[in-house]
Amino acid sequence: MAQTVKAVIFDLDGTLVHSDLDFDLIRRRIGLSDGAVLEALQKMSAPDRRRAMQILEEHESQAAREARLDAHAHTVLAALAQRGIRTALLTRNSSASARTVMDRHNLSFEIIYSREDPPVKPSPEPVLAICASLNVTPAQTILVGDYLFDLQSANDAGARSVLLRNERNAEFIPLAWQTIDTLDQLLDLLDL
Repeated sequence: MAQTVKAVIFDLDGTLVHSDLDFDLIRRRIGLSDGAVLEALQKMSAPDRRRAMQILEEHESQAAREARLDAHAHTVLAALAQRGIRTALLTRNSSASARTVMDRHNLSFEIIYSREDPPVKPSPEPVLAICASLNVTPAQTILVGDYLFDLQSANDAGARSVLLRNERNAEFIPLAWQTIDTLDQLLDLLDL
């Protein structure tokens, strides 16, 4: 590997945990036809945005309470800590939902960025801010996620993007630096 990996940034839903967060249902309840929910909220009037945010947070909160930890999450995080590789969490979820998941599953990160720390993914700014806080360069950083926004955020920041493949994200494979089928395969990438 041209530059040693010094930090790994993780997405939450679909990467470290698996939940039943149904964005189609959330969009229907809010009154949206399609598209990214957070971006749609920014275009709403203040009363409509408050109502929509309440719906989103209700669904997120339930999903966070019921989220299932990825079978390899603790092993991977322990291996990274043993190698001295720093970790961060970058999620479009609320900080309250992220904290619920972390407390429930005993997860810990040096830095946590949620939607309360705008701009959110797919902006590269959170990746750049995390790298600056950890005193690493984007080239020394991997971002692991399961969705287009994860890849865009990493790629645009100059970090290496790793797509955790699932049955819904094959179209994003060409955008990823590497792909993995299970979270523990991330450890093999550290030695490339």
